[in-house]
Amino acid sequence: MNISIPDELKARMDGADVNWSAVAAAGFDKRLREIEKTEVNQMDEKVINRLRESKAEYEKEMTEWGKELGQRWAESRAEYSDFVTLERAVEDYMKGPGTYALFQDDRLESAMSSDERGSFWHDNVGLNDIEMGFVESRDFVEAFVESALSVYHEVDKVLA
Repeated sequence: MNISIPDELKARMDGADVNWSAVAAAGFDKRLREIEKTEVNQMDEKVINRLRESKAEYEKEMTEWGKELGQRWAESRAEYSDFVTLERAVEDYMKGPGTYALFQDDRLESAMSSDERGSFWHDNVGLNDIEMGFVESRDFVEAFVESALSVYHEVDKVLA
């Protein structure tokens, strides 16, 4: 490899007892590491941005699906006792870890009457095995509960 340098710099370098090849190699290595790091950072930034968008879309879909299913369950499958149990369980839980945790440790199921068999999500709501995975989404659970209780509160006004 040949490197062109100005004559003035060459004259100064000739007077120094330095291994200029080693200095140049170290400089080349340092610069290459900076370039590689920048390329990795740009790649990481692209990945982060892509996943950030994907996460937002996932949360939006889970919220929409939770609202839809909560309303559908409330309008077609839920019994009055289901609403009362759901509302009491949520009220109790809102004093502690919140709505999402309510469905993660099965307290809702234990709060339901003994004649209700199986899990709340599978048997009562009617989720299939694949859909059961959505219960892991906080956005889904909170939207489901909010939507179902909204229907209940509207109907309960008329029933009073």
